[in-house]
Formats: sequence, C-alpha cells, structure tokens
Amino acid sequence: MTAKRHAASLGARSAELGFAAPQVIAIRLARMMMAGAQPSASDQAEFQRMFAEKASAFWRAGLAMSQQAFSLQMALGGTLLRSMWGWPPSNALARQAGGGALAVLNRGIAPIHATATANLRRLSQPRRKPRRAA
Repeated sequence: MTAKRHAASLGARSAELGFAAPQVIAIRLARMMMAGAQPSASDQAEFQRMFAEKASAFWRAGLAMSQQAFSLQMALGGTLLRSMWGWPPSNALARQAGGGALAVLNRGIAPIHATATANLRRLSQPRRKPRRAA
C-alpha cells in the first residue's frame, strides 16, 4: 500500500472511529443509567464484555503495531545497507520511513476501529425484551 493510500485509510478509519466511539459510549452509559443499582443479567454481561473487548482490542493493536514496526525496521535496515553502495537513491529511505510510519499507525488503529464499529452496529439494534415465564 502506498503512503497516500495508508494516509487515506488511516484518515477514514480515524473519522469512523471518531463517530462510532462517542455513540457507543452514549448507548452504554444510557444502559447503565437505566439498569440502576440492580442490573439484569444481560446488562451485567454487557458491562463485563465492555471491559474485555477494550483490553482485547488494545492488546491486538499493540501487537499489530509491533509486528509492523519490526517489518519496517527490517526493510529500513536493508535499504540503509543497500544505500551504502549507492543504490537506491537516498530519498528512498525517507519515503520508505514515512510510508512505514503510516502503516504502523494504520495497523494499530484497525483492531480498535473494528471493535468500536462492530459495537455500534450491535448496540444500535433494538433490544429484545426478556421472555417471561408462562
């Protein structure tokens, strides 16, 4: 992926995350307020899920960024070694570093974006009322 495409993808994901996250927070806060002091089993499950999903998303983001940064570091090292013999031109290293930094950020935001947008889709669905025993 080129640097321009990384930047466009990062910008689009950031914007979607910027719209989804506050909506998810508002829905969950409203649900907490409506649950009050005695939350139902489904409310308790949602509240526990909220913390587990957040930890998982940030862990996956950190891992993805580490892997991408390692790949970038290896590529930059190879380019630096090749540049000692005059190939490729010196501006290739700067281009590779800039595009690589965007790739690291893009890889890091992907799991958080996926979790937040999935939560918005799931939480935006009308809640089913629990069945009452007959």
